[in-house]
Amino acid sequence: MIISFFGDSDSTLIGEWVLAVGNPYNLNSTVTAGIISSKSRDLNEFDQKNQSFIQTDAAVNFGNSGGALVNIQGELIGINTLIQSMTGGYVGYSFAVPSNTVRKIFEDILEYGDVQKGLLGVRGVALRSSYSKQLKIDETEGFYIDVIEPGFGADNAGLQKGDIIKSIDDVNINRFSDLSGYLSSKRPGDKVSVKYIRDKQLITVSVTLKKDSN
Repeated sequence: MIISFFGDSDSTLIGEWVLAVGNPYNLNSTVTAGIISSKSRDLNEFDQKNQSFIQTDAAVNFGNSGGALVNIQGELIGINTLIQSMTGGYVGYSFAVPSNTVRKIFEDILEYGDVQKGLLGVRGVALRSSYSKQLKIDETEGFYIDVIEPGFGADNAGLQKGDIIKSIDDVNINRFSDLSGYLSSKRPGDKVSVKYIRDKQLITVSVTLKKDSN
């Protein structure tokens, strides 16, 4: 198999066929097939780690880490990274870092010497029906803003505590990993189009991402 070039991991679809390439157990050039079962998967949403993996059922074992996840056109859409298993071997779940994130990190290191993070400047929680009841709101999907960081893009664009982000650049935001995963492919200075709900009105605003001063 020839891997032609970077693909757009944001455009991948749940149910799409993919191939995992690697060297499991020192078996060189092994290829396994599967489908995408989830995008922007966070293995533990309570551990404060920024995770946003492509989840597939292509068999991945020790030695696959760092191998390519490609679509049927041969485009690189992810880098196989880990499995979740009680036994230490593959049991049906494998996870890859999206290619858009990989390409951005690679380019950042070459150009800047480190990873450039473009921050929106919000903190909050992904809505569920239980959270919505506690907050006494009708919306059950989206990212509820609890804190606006002063001086960052969201603050400068006029977003407020209580706003509910529904999408960024037409990428639907239903959980924190959707938000963090998409922003991981952006740099300080990039502009993103944010759609949010305030007082039951859908508002669209352009937000310029900023670098963390720390």
